[in-house]
Amino acid sequence: MVAKDRSTGVELWKRQLVTSQESHPKGQAFVDVSPAGDRVVALIEPKIGASPFPRVTSFDAATGSLNYEFTITPSSGFTNVDPKGLALSQNFDYLTYSENDPAFQVNGGGVLAINPTTGATAWSALTDRPSGSLSLDNQRLYVGSNQPSAGGQTTTSTVTALALATGQVLWQTPGPQSTVYAVDAYGASGIVAASFGTSGDLLAMNASTGAVLRAMQTGNPTYQVLVDPAGARIHAPVLGPLSPTGLSKPLSVASFGLSGAADWSAPFLTPWGTASDNDVAPDGIQDQILARDAVTGALVVAGSAPGNQVVKSFHLRQLDPSNGSTVATATVDLTGKQGPQGGARIAVAGSRVTLLGWGYLSPNESKGVLAEFGLPGLVLQSSSVIALLIETADRAGSLSLSPDGSILLTTSSTLLDVFVTAVDAVTGGILWGPMAASTDVLQQGKSRAVISGNGQAAAVGAGLNLGGTLALTGLVPQTAAVLWKASVPQWNSNASSIVEAGVDRFFTATDDSMDTSLVRALDAATGATLWSRSLDFSPGGEEDAVAILAGQPVVVAGQAYLGSDVQPYLSGFHPGDGSDAWTAVFTPPAGKQLGSTLGLARNQSTIASVVRLDSDRSLLIGFASANGVQQWSQELESISIDVAVASAPDGSAFVVAGTPFGSQLQTSSVVEAIDAATGTELWTRALDSLIDLNGPHDLTIDGESSTVYVSASVRISPGILGSAVFALDLATGDELWRATYPTSQFGGGTTPLQVALDSKALFVATTDASSQDISVDVTRYQVPRLTANPSAISLSSGGVQRLDLRGGSAFAGTFHALAGSATGTAPGIPLDGLVLPLVFDAYTLLPIQLEGGGVFSGGAGVLDSKGLAQATISLPAGTDPALAGVTLFHAWLGIDLTLFGVSITSNPTELLLAN
Repeated sequence: MVAKDRSTGVELWKRQLVTSQESHPKGQAFVDVSPAGDRVVALIEPKIGASPFPRVTSFDAATGSLNYEFTITPSSGFTNVDPKGLALSQNFDYLTYSENDPAFQVNGGGVLAINPTTGATAWSALTDRPSGSLSLDNQRLYVGSNQPSAGGQTTTSTVTALALATGQVLWQTPGPQSTVYAVDAYGASGIVAASFGTSGDLLAMNASTGAVLRAMQTGNPTYQVLVDPAGARIHAPVLGPLSPTGLSKPLSVASFGLSGAADWSAPFLTPWGTASDNDVAPDGIQDQILARDAVTGALVVAGSAPGNQVVKSFHLRQLDPSNGSTVATATVDLTGKQGPQGGARIAVAGSRVTLLGWGYLSPNESKGVLAEFGLPGLVLQSSSVIALLIETADRAGSLSLSPDGSILLTTSSTLLDVFVTAVDAVTGGILWGPMAASTDVLQQGKSRAVISGNGQAAAVGAGLNLGGTLALTGLVPQTAAVLWKASVPQWNSNASSIVEAGVDRFFTATDDSMDTSLVRALDAATGATLWSRSLDFSPGGEEDAVAILAGQPVVVAGQAYLGSDVQPYLSGFHPGDGSDAWTAVFTPPAGKQLGSTLGLARNQSTIASVVRLDSDRSLLIGFASANGVQQWSQELESISIDVAVASAPDGSAFVVAGTPFGSQLQTSSVVEAIDAATGTELWTRALDSLIDLNGPHDLTIDGESSTVYVSASVRISPGILGSAVFALDLATGDELWRATYPTSQFGGGTTPLQVALDSKALFVATTDASSQDISVDVTRYQVPRLTANPSAISLSSGGVQRLDLRGGSAFAGTFHALAGSATGTAPGIPLDGLVLPLVFDAYTLLPIQLEGGGVFSGGAGVLDSKGLAQATISLPAGTDPALAGVTLFHAWLGIDLTLFGVSITSNPTELLLAN
């Protein structure tokens, strides 16, 4: 939802109403503003299975702050609910809905009145299945409802009047055997009218009694009706038959007089006999294309003009309500943003006409124009092109750490924009932002921010659907000062690798057709193109696959489409001038056909490319970084989509995470480690059988602690989604720990997590899928020097707790000693300027004193060449049951054997002694 200033068109605020997991491509949405203009309410239809019932959301009109949220739940015996209409008085928010049983054989529905202050239900009333419209005047609420016959051949329609304050039924008037689509009443006119869709029937009724004043027939379908403010007539837009070209239906306005006033009909444009490609018609039956103004008495009609099967312009016409003559006309073009389908909606208030016109480019792409006109005369006041439709949600697009470890840059994507925020990596304070970095419709929220190797510039990139563009903004990471903006053409934003950072330049890879692409190097300080190279393949493969890696050489991965076959490619370029370094030749396993590129990673000597083999497997192929020659290949079982891949900092291994295609809801994500020198499998680990929804989202490896961090969205239980970061031992794949994140109140969960790492901390970025803002939560975790598994041992059956000591390579050769406490961790024991987080008690020195005696093993010794060690605590079966419930705390300290001083202390861990 977007709020704009009516006078200037300037955006005031915007809020996201549904997430990508909840979005419904054909779902209905309604919006209305209270009579005093102090609140705006939206009624939306989410996708079944995410949040299964319609949701009402109320905002403060001035600020966009949330007033309340309300979910419509079905009555007993019904399982499906559809929103049908919304209307606001100053005292209540009214809505209608329909409901069905599981077999869609029984239909029902109702009306709800919601207290606008508390969001509580004031009253409810059951009706037959309501229509898509309701209306109110100063005393009554009017609802159209329909009840199909048992066989579905006929429909019984009814118009019902309810008391605004109580919901009491005041009267009911039966309509013709046709579906009622719209009901309208106006102030003190004393008239309520209804239109009946395809039958062309209209009814005018006495608002107090429901008595029919006049029954009318337009001869063609009409899906909207308006009562004239004076109560002298009713107006309706009428659709004619489809034109011979099949592009449109002619539109006219029919007006019927009450109490003797003359009828009239006004064609909106020349009938299709002479201007078949310029007929004006609404798109769909729910477009609000006719509006009235109580101040001036003006009647305004709107429509979209198709030509060559694209929406090019939107037309307005002001009519004299007494005779249908044209008073003024206006046209607004949607220049450069045309589409095969489109429509228009208008509203009139305060002698101003608001037009919203739109055109669809694809199911995920839409662009619109929002224009304001003054009355009388339809004088244009403001006009702006806006983004309208994309199935995506607020999400953490990227998380980047500056080379000196001081600044984190995170991007988040909404329906309409990409935002970048700078965070102090030490304190967590916001340095600046969130700042808008793009103003166009996004492709699945795809965005990235990276910081140059010299730390002097950052680039924020967003893959845009419309206009075929990769939008880049250069910033000073410390201050947010804009250095430059660049627009890189692209054919398909799915194939964009967004942006990669070198020392003093940024690299992009975008496609300019289905089979060709361009690689560019941009100056980090100015955004100027330093060089570009054309490639005979499309970069990337999967939607979020990395297609380019900075370094020596710059490496670009992708594929060409050869008929029904896909041929992967990998090319290297010298980063200074873009000249060729090498082009790799892929050698598939015997009898296998390679597919698209899924991921890319590198170490000092090897480039690793993940390529799909089939629906459940992929291939990790190692190429020599110096010449591009294939060195080895390894099949990856159960990894074929949502792939993340990274290299161990010491170059010893590549780690790949992913899921099998088509089985995200049945199968865990899989993580696999491959020896970087030989391509042999080191280990494979499923993420503890948690059912993964979207696969891994990011993967990074800490060389100091030999830990792999994998982030993923996970399904915690049926209908409940969440997210987690898994910490795995690089040597074995064993899980060391995990951090989970709370689900949203609508079950949307947190969106994909991004991770960044320095030598001391892990940073995790998440966004709430149900949030109404653009915020990204960044959490800093101290990289643990000590982990323990399991956290409890049964005294009766016995067991072993394994403790992994991770000092990192900087502490290789350091003497380590494990200590304990039975009383706690704070305030700790001060040692040579450090703190060992244990309370000194009788247990503290026991692990050292009893080292090697059967209970404690490995707790004292020397850290290996990677700064690692492993200890165990073993309890035999039948250990004293009096210890049940005791928690023991452990931590280790390191002693520099040359200085004989404490040089490192770890975090504490716990061991619960259970029955």
